[in-house]
Amino acid sequence: MASSSGRIYGWLESQRFDVIGAIGGLLLAVMMLPLRLIASNLYILGIPVMIGLASVLYLLAVRTDHSEGLPAMPIWLGRLLPSLVLLGTALLIVLGLWQGGRTPAFYNLATLVGIAIFAQVFFTRERDFVPGLLIVQIMAFALTIRFISLFTTPGFTGIDVWTHVPNWSAAILESGSLAPLADNKYYAAPLFHLLTVSTSLLSSVSVRSGLILSVGTAMAFSPLFVYVAARLFVSERWSLFALAVFAITAHTIEWSIHLIPTSLGLVFFLGVFYLLVRALNVEPGDVSSS
Repeated sequence: MASSSGRIYGWLESQRFDVIGAIGGLLLAVMMLPLRLIASNLYILGIPVMIGLASVLYLLAVRTDHSEGLPAMPIWLGRLLPSLVLLGTALLIVLGLWQGGRTPAFYNLATLVGIAIFAQVFFTRERDFVPGLLIVQIMAFALTIRFISLFTTPGFTGIDVWTHVPNWSAAILESGSLAPLADNKYYAAPLFHLLTVSTSLLSSVSVRSGLILSVGTAMAFSPLFVYVAARLFVSERWSLFALAVFAITAHTIEWSIHLIPTSLGLVFFLGVFYLLVRALNVEPGDVSSS
């Protein structure tokens, strides 16, 4: 028994903490799967699957050399796709403004642009692989999807924002003080409202535009925290994959257009998450150690 415990301890000691965490996540997902048989709650159905998929993807990323073994696009196509993505993103802006929102045609074109981005992430030859150019494409695409919705939707998206902005933020702007928040729960955490009002004052725009330019912009660029955090664990390609998936996933897009203090909380969560993994002193891009 002592020998067995010693071997297990020795193995754990030789492993990276992130790999152990991914293995633990996979085991937890497997143990949670039977809950689907006794409950139909959306979170119970979805969380085990998502944890399992994320753990498997992470273990694949740190155990496999992804620069080999995958088919590569022809050189001419790898060099053409970035231009097509940027052109497609520009067309999305024109189409969204012309049609007054994100229509089925907008989504069809966005699907093609997204496919072109992911094709570059995995199938571009090493000599044509330029991470900075891919980051520009991903962020331009993500910003377009968000801001087309924000600027073409009359009023606001969601429910709570109608209280936070037209009522409290507008009252703060009119009174020039935080007195309107004195009698509600946000008096001790007025950052959301201060950002909105200060941006409105400094930019000489409406409170609605101040919300989009401040909180909306912060939400749109927050996926970059996912990229820099992923670079502490996995290769460049998998970091770009994480950036692209997070930037265009339905959950983050929803909170990027439903701008309330919870949206701003996601920005801070991602920032703190990056600082946490940075403090754990994992070597950037070290995918070979075990």
